[in-house]
This record gives sequence, structure tokens and C-alpha cells, in this order.
Amino acid sequence: MSPEDEWDHDRLARRRAIEALRSGVPNMDAVIALGSGQGEIEDRFTGLLEGIDEPRKRRSGRPSVLLGAGFVYYVAKLARGGGNPAAKRLFHYSNLYLALLFLVMVIDRLMR
Repeated sequence: MSPEDEWDHDRLARRRAIEALRSGVPNMDAVIALGSGQGEIEDRFTGLLEGIDEPRKRRSGRPSVLLGAGFVYYVAKLARGGGNPAAKRLFHYSNLYLALLFLVMVIDRLMR
């Protein structure tokens, strides 16, 4: 390939990259011209995954399951026709549920 042919090939590749970007459909020439951060992104993601390879010694989730079971209990009582008193108990438990669930998540995060 002569130097003149190489120059024409490079010019054509740059032109294809510009046209591809104008049309919104990037192609290989556009990626080569602009570069890609794909390798760095994959390396960062892999590094983040390596930190979670180690299995956790304790089992988390038990408190939230127990809180959820209480919530289901109050919903079932309301569904069986508990009326306004059951609805009020469910409402109050739902507020308590959210507060306790938040507290459990904070404690879980602090214990890591």
C-alpha cells in the first residue's frame, strides 16, 4: 500500500466516523477516532465485584422478615373484616415498620 493510499484510507475512515456520529449511529471508525472507556469501566466494575467475593459470616435479613411477617399479620386481620380498628392498627404498625426497617438497615450497614 502506497503512502498516498494510506492517507486516502485514513481520510475515508475519519469521514465515515463523522458521518456515523452525525447520523447518531457510531461505528468502529467513530470508536477508534474518539476512543473508548470500556476497558477502564470493566476494570473498575471487576474491582468492585472482588470486594464482595467473600461470603458474609452472619445472616442478614432475619429482622426484616420478622417485621414483614408482622405487617402481613395486620393486613390479614384487616382483610378478615376488622373494620376501622384494624385499619388504625395497621396504619400505626406501618409507621413503626418503616422506622424499624430503617433502623435495621442502618445497623446492618454499620456492622459491615
